[in-house]
Amino acid sequence: MSAVPNPSEIALPPGPKPRRRMSTGQRILFFVTAWLIVLMPFLFWWNTWFGRQLSDKQLSEYLHDDKKPRHIQHALVQIGERMSRHDPAVARWDSDVVRLASYPVEEVRNTDAWVMAQDAPSKDPSGAGFHETLLN
Repeated sequence: MSAVPNPSEIALPPGPKPRRRMSTGQRILFFVTAWLIVLMPFLFWWNTWFGRQLSDKQLSEYLHDDKKPRHIQHALVQIGERMSRHDPAVARWDSDVVRLASYPVEEVRNTDAWVMAQDAPSKDPSGAGFHETLLN
């Protein structure tokens, strides 16, 4: 007998089974699910982030959107940022800022007080009425 076995005598393991591919429907479902997993956190972030710049028209609309208090908060944060840059055009929303001091939602009132407190030292107290409103 020789040391080298005859190739016909060697028992080969069975070959790999052919892999089944995902059906088209399964692939579509997989990609839609993956897409939603990425999209949902992005949409949540986009709707809760106050850093997105608003136009003057959007600011006016958001300040009067009683159905979505977060829109009011977003507009107030934008007004506060403009006040910190000493933008004179922001004075046109002073009456809205004072009006929101008595808004029924506490978070809006807190944001409003923060905005008024930011600008109160630099304004004439008789001008916007921020000082009296903050005292209340």
